[in-house]
Amino acid sequence: MRPAASLIFVYALVAQARGDEPRPGPPADFKVQIENFGARKEPVRRAELIVRKGRAYWLMSDSNEVAVYEPAAGQIELLDLERMERTDLPLKKLDEALTRWRGVKLTATDKLQRAGGRANTLAAGMGRDLIEPKMEVTFDAASNRLRMSNPSVDVDATGEPEPDPVRRAFEADSLAWFLKLETIRNPEALPPYCALDALRGLTRDRTLRPLEITFLFRLAGPPLKVRWTYRLLPSLTAREHASVSKIDVAREHAKFVRFDRYEEEDAP
Repeated sequence: MRPAASLIFVYALVAQARGDEPRPGPPADFKVQIENFGARKEPVRRAELIVRKGRAYWLMSDSNEVAVYEPAAGQIELLDLERMERTDLPLKKLDEALTRWRGVKLTATDKLQRAGGRANTLAAGMGRDLIEPKMEVTFDAASNRLRMSNPSVDVDATGEPEPDPVRRAFEADSLAWFLKLETIRNPEALPPYCALDALRGLTRDRTLRPLEITFLFRLAGPPLKVRWTYRLLPSLTAREHASVSKIDVAREHAKFVRFDRYEEEDAP
């Protein structure tokens, strides 16, 4: 089961930390609990990022699928625990697919702009704010609070110092790749670039790890507010080690199929 389209845009909410500190090796095992909130106080979705032995496992509370980021292999693997099928996608191909995805969105935005008219011009501006965001940025060092905005999006993000640069970089990379993956898998997904820019401002530029991220989208219809919270657990429990071991056994026994075939079978 795939995540809802309206939430994919802010699914990971951490920028890819390229150009960060040298990485001598994988970080110590850790876990990040993530919750998504809409208008209500109760979370509408929960996710877990479990990092063990240099791999990152992304698990959603409402899905039978596990995504596994393997930087050493240069790929993301998808495992459907219900169908017992798996596939993989090289990171290079994922980036290429996202570039094509972006090109399609830009073409559609340019077409609206050329068509003219108030409605088309407004829609084109909103699209451009999401695809090529030019954000005004302020940062309050006392509260570690980052604010970014353009005419269509406001971002309010808070972080905390991360003393372990390897862990911070690995978390940032992992979640950024998962965000890219979910973007190209869903044609209705909003562009991820505002989120990537905002979280890069926390993780890379200010060496923080995210605590809470709030997005306010002013697009067609009423404003949409989405809030994500992050809780770091610096070690794994025995139960979590056992759960990941079971996932690894399932990966070994699952039938391998090509990515396109896997997607066709996963389509609703």
